[in-house]
Amino acid sequence: MPEPQIFRSIVWEAGPKRPTARVVDHTGQVVTTGDLTGTIALSVYDISSSTPTTAIFSTNRVIGNTVFDSLQPWEVDGQGYNFQDLVTTGEVVLEGGHTYRLSYRFNGANGTIPLLFDWRARGLISI
Repeated sequence: MPEPQIFRSIVWEAGPKRPTARVVDHTGQVVTTGDLTGTIALSVYDISSSTPTTAIFSTNRVIGNTVFDSLQPWEVDGQGYNFQDLVTTGEVVLEGGHTYRLSYRFNGANGTIPLLFDWRARGLISI
């Protein structure tokens, strides 16, 4: 199995965030809702903290609320994305200067599909 891709970006510490990606299975095929079972597990880690392996937030997402059956257009490339979530400040409060790992785990026909985001939070005072 190839190493999972990590989507890295800088985000503002305040406000909701929309992690977006193209999720593929172990063979490189774009997944659809029919390829997945159960729920999508999300764990968030503050990897700048003294306990980087302890999740600061964990939940499950509904497949039909986050995964699209057809690719949606975006500016990253001409292919598009099939996953988009909404992470609110009621779920995770980011602190400027910290890096956060969002770890999504999808259950597919051929096993678990990981999806990782690393967010470097930029403090509003740094403007």
